[in-house]
Amino acid sequence: EMAGDSIGGQLLIGLMAENKLPALLLPVVQEHIFKNPDLSVRIQAGKYIKRAGTGKTFSIDAISQLPGDTGAGKINFVRSCQACHRVGTLGTDIGPELTTINKKFDKIALLDAIINPNAAIVFGYEPCLVNTTDGESVFGFLVAENKQTLTIKDISGKQHNLEQEKISSKKKQEASLMPDPSGMDLSEQQLADIAAFLLSVKE
Repeated sequence: EMAGDSIGGQLLIGLMAENKLPALLLPVVQEHIFKNPDLSVRIQAGKYIKRAGTGKTFSIDAISQLPGDTGAGKINFVRSCQACHRVGTLGTDIGPELTTINKKFDKIALLDAIINPNAAIVFGYEPCLVNTTDGESVFGFLVAENKQTLTIKDISGKQHNLEQEKISSKKKQEASLMPDPSGMDLSEQQLADIAAFLLSVKE
């Protein structure tokens, strides 16, 4: 029940982050937590447990040879990416803005950033997991911090202002907030299409 509930899922993430979740419970959590209605719970869970039936690998060289369809890429961007990224008027400002990504990356580098999101986390978007003494667990980007409070922006864009005296733990996460393609159920062709769309965008 906890794994399928947004608040319960956050509590389980907090337990896993502190290595306090009994190993006996992991198979049950694994079975249900990736169906959690909260996107941030599903993404965080992937940092600690594997999604059953995944493990697919992607060849960047092979995908780069596929002809990309910009129209299909836009559709797949809206479906899989706009919850966190903005391109022009599409999407939200949670992760890095991608309107001018074609000025920074070529096709290979862009595919690498999508397929291997943990390889190079953009400065200012390092994920952090904070647990509080009252059982709250917040995962997102550290926006501001002083001696009294800490502010985190979560995956939905909501900002959480937490009192320092109530924080039980704060851990910078080594893994990107962005899930890998298998976690987003994207195929090689869909990745080629998304890359084609992003590289075609004009300001």
